[in-house]
Amino acid sequence: MNRVHVGCAISGAGRILPDSYFSRVEASDDDWGAALSVGSLLRDLGLENVRETEGGREILERTQGWLVALLQTGALNRRERTEAGNVLALLGDTRFHSEAWYFPDEPLLGFAEIPGGPFVMGELDEQQEVSLPTYYIARHPTTTAQFKAFIEETGYQPGQPDCLVGLANHPVTWVSWYEAVEYCEWLEQKLSGIATDRLAILGRDEPYRQFWEGLLDGRLVVTLPSEAEWEKAARGPEGRRYPWGRGKPDLDRANYGALFGEPALGTTSAVGCFPRGATPEGVQDMAGNVWELTRTLMGSNLLGEGDGWVRSFVPRWWTRSTRGKPWLGPEFGYPYDPVDGRENLEAGGDVDRAVRGGSWTVDARRLHCAFRDGLPPTSRHSADGFRVAVSPA
Repeated sequence: MNRVHVGCAISGAGRILPDSYFSRVEASDDDWGAALSVGSLLRDLGLENVRETEGGREILERTQGWLVALLQTGALNRRERTEAGNVLALLGDTRFHSEAWYFPDEPLLGFAEIPGGPFVMGELDEQQEVSLPTYYIARHPTTTAQFKAFIEETGYQPGQPDCLVGLANHPVTWVSWYEAVEYCEWLEQKLSGIATDRLAILGRDEPYRQFWEGLLDGRLVVTLPSEAEWEKAARGPEGRRYPWGRGKPDLDRANYGALFGEPALGTTSAVGCFPRGATPEGVQDMAGNVWELTRTLMGSNLLGEGDGWVRSFVPRWWTRSTRGKPWLGPEFGYPYDPVDGRENLEAGGDVDRAVRGGSWTVDARRLHCAFRDGLPPTSRHSADGFRVAVSPA
C-alpha cells in the first residue's frame, strides 16, 4: 500500500474517530464502535505505515486511548470487547509499559493491596476462618509480554516455545509451575532493584512506602500466591461466592465454557476484558480466562506425571475414579494449615500444586472462589497461567 493510500485512509479515520477520550464524556455505542473500526483499520494498514506521519501517530494515540477505555468501562458486548483487546495488543496496549516490564506504570505497578485480617475460606462444611497479614496481588494474570521480558533479559529457555507466541496482553500459557517460580524470582530482583528510587520520590506518609520498603529489606517477596492468598483476594473478607459477588456467572462477566456447549470465545482473552467480573478491589480475571497456579500443594498426583490436560476437560474426581482410585478428597484438605507441609516449595514433581479460578475451557460450576483443583508442576496447557503476589517472606 503506497503512502497516498495510507494517507487517505488515516485522513478518513480521523473524521470517523471521536475526539480524544475523557472519562467525563458520555460515549455512545456509535463512538465505541467507531474506535474499534478505526483500530482495525490501523492494524490492517500496519504500524510502520501509520507511524510515518504526524497525523498517523496522532490517530494511533487517540485510538489506543479509546480502546483502553472501551475495556475499562465494559462498553459494547463481550465479543466486541475481546476484539478490541486483540486489536489493542497489535497497536500497543498503553495500559502496560515496557520500561516497567510491561506492568502498569503506577505507584504499585498494578498490584492491589489486600489488607491483613480474617476471611472465610472454603465452603459448606469445610468453611473456616483464616487470618492473613497484608499482602499484594497483581491486578491481572501474568501476560505474554511480561513473561517474554523475563525470557529476553535472562535467556531462559522455556520448555514450550508456544508460551511466547500469544498476543502480548493475553495471559501467558504453556508454562509450568517451575517456570512460573523462575519468573517470580527474576521479578523480585527487578522490583527490589528499583525500590530505592521509588522510595526517593514518595513522601514519608505515602501508603505505597510499605510495599517498596518491604521489597527492599526482604520482608516481602515476589511469589505465586498461596491458596489462601488467592482465595482471599477473590472473595474478600465478606465471603463473596464469586469475585464480583453472589450473582451467578454469565458470559459478560468471565471468559469460560468453551468445552461445555456455551456460546463461548473458545480461547484466552486480553486481560481486563470483563470488568463486570472484577472484584471490588479491582482485581480482574479471577474467574475464567486461565487457571491460575498457586504455590500450595494439593496432594500426590494420582494420574501420574503427565501433561495434566485431562483436568481441563473432565472433572478431577471422575478421572481419578476411572483409574481405580475413588475420589476421597485431596491430601492437603481443610482445615487449611500453612505449616502442615502444603507450602513446601521444594516438593517433587509427583505432588500436584493447587490451581484456582477456572479457565476459558470450563463450565460455570468451577468459577466460584472456593473451587479447588490440582495440577502437576511439570504440566503445560493452553488453559493454564498464573498471577504473581508480593507476600510476607
